[in-house]
Amino acid sequence: TQLGQPHPPMQRHSSALRSAGLTLKHEKTIVTPIAETHRVDINYHLPTAYKNVYLRFTSSDDILLEANDNIQIDALNGVYTLDFVVKASGDSHILIWIDAMKGSLPYSKVQRIDVRAN
Repeated sequence: TQLGQPHPPMQRHSSALRSAGLTLKHEKTIVTPIAETHRVDINYHLPTAYKNVYLRFTSSDDILLEANDNIQIDALNGVYTLDFVVKASGDSHILIWIDAMKGSLPYSKVQRIDVRAN
């Protein structure tokens, strides 16, 4: 390739970064005692292209989530605090589901938090 032209993978990478947009940041792994309420902050960033954005949470059977279904978020940046209680020791997980409309197209994303109870 000539010097002035980026490699195709580089072009793909930069366009992927530009279109990434909606982000959720949170702890990836949480260690918590059994039967105590634990809180996790989910920091979100919504570009203006995303509308009707909802968060939902599902989890392993041994986690009790203290969250409503379908939490609508519409601020550009914010934090949602999820409370949960682990009922049994061992490894489990929480899934964060994001559903939105990006322009006229539906958009979905899932992120995972691993939970270890002792």
